[in-house]
Amino acid sequence: MKLPRRLSLAIALLLLAFVLIPKPTPHTAAASHPPTSSTFVDVPASYFAYIYIETAYALGIIRGVDATHFAPSSPIRRDEMAQIVYKGVTTT
Repeated sequence: MKLPRRLSLAIALLLLAFVLIPKPTPHTAAASHPPTSSTFVDVPASYFAYIYIETAYALGIIRGVDATHFAPSSPIRRDEMAQIVYKGVTTT
């Protein structure tokens, strides 16, 4: 059974956010990721998981569907989610 990408991505990002990635403070988030700049054109700074997507991308845990798009609403496969969790555990 395939979960919608948004739900699977949210689960994977929550795992990374609460377990593996220290929660960024507004000061460090603003310093390292200006709110007007985004790696992916389809993930604006106002997106609920923006800072976690940017942080996981910077750590090499996730990547986009191409150089400028992340596609946060498309489905994610089980193996993709497992790869995110594995990279998150082995990266930190």
